[in-house]
Amino acid sequence: MRTLLWNLTYAPARGDDVCVFAIGRDTTDEQAMLARTQQQEKLAAIGTLAAGLAHEIRNPLNGAQLTSPTSRARSRSRGPTPS
Repeated sequence: MRTLLWNLTYAPARGDDVCVFAIGRDTTDEQAMLARTQQQEKLAAIGTLAAGLAHEIRNPLNGAQLTSPTSRARSRSRGPTPS
């Protein structure tokens, strides 16, 4: 289905007559391009959100990983834990 945008203009003619000028413009391609652009912007926003979320989740895990080997090394140097 095509989308047309019509512009109607009128002008007086002889006597009581009126001339009407109708100019139609096909806006189908423009509408499709606008829809694609909006979809791309939505996907870019979701990507940015996902990257930020992954960063926030990864930050505490890095701290835990960095301190984990140190904690294990300290516990090994103290000897076995009593049962």
